[in-house]
Amino acid sequence: LSTGSTLICAMESEILLGCALTSSVGFLLFAPLNQHRRWRQGAGKDDPRDFFLDTALVKIENTELGPFLISMTLQGLLYPSAIFLAWGNWSETTPFLDTKGSVFKAGDPFGVRVFLYAFFGYLMNDLPLCWSNPLFRLHHLVCLVGIMMTLLTPECGVPFTTGIFWMEIGSLLYNAWLIDETMQNLRRHFPWWPTSQKAINVAYKVGMTASNVVGTYRMLQMVLVNFTDHLGFSIFFFVTGAPLLIFRQKEVHTAEKPASGVPEKTA
Repeated sequence: LSTGSTLICAMESEILLGCALTSSVGFLLFAPLNQHRRWRQGAGKDDPRDFFLDTALVKIENTELGPFLISMTLQGLLYPSAIFLAWGNWSETTPFLDTKGSVFKAGDPFGVRVFLYAFFGYLMNDLPLCWSNPLFRLHHLVCLVGIMMTLLTPECGVPFTTGIFWMEIGSLLYNAWLIDETMQNLRRHFPWWPTSQKAINVAYKVGMTASNVVGTYRMLQMVLVNFTDHLGFSIFFFVTGAPLLIFRQKEVHTAEKPASGVPEKTA
């Protein structure tokens, strides 16, 4: 095999291994929640009581609180750690955000790929749980395909991935806003949750909008860089990215904050 073919095989093997590994880890992460849900349903008790794990089964817009908290932990801790690891280990003379090529070239930004694999693994495990929510279902499906295309794109891989990362930071604030009313009523279990709902509302609207601006810039960069030699990638990222970004920003202006998913007697 030629050197190029060997590199492609190694790249494909890492993608398959990375996605399979994180999906498996995600399965183990979600396993206690799934087991507890089955136990609760078998016991005929669908509403949360005093037990801490029961709070994970509280539903907010047809989505359980547990997956929200898992997602926010990844968005607030693991994803930033992976991106900052890649940035801290950057050895190329070209600035990190201006690098050319794929996420497998120029400086070998492994942390960037770790972020993409981790995001993929989370989405694979969360998708069945949020299937009844059209917004989350569309988001997860688009992101799953988008992650694979980002791993395979020949140009602008690192800058575009940082755009995805900042959009996830916006999603972190969105998730916090969605579960805020519920968390306020579960302060016995989550005493660290911010008491200022106004601060959460402002952080969501400003942060989500800012993340969409960054995401739009990186999407257009990806489209333009690949337009001449890799038109298929340009078309894909524009056709999937533009509607998603418009929909995200529309949510900022039109979405109504969900009511608490906790009945008064369990608050």
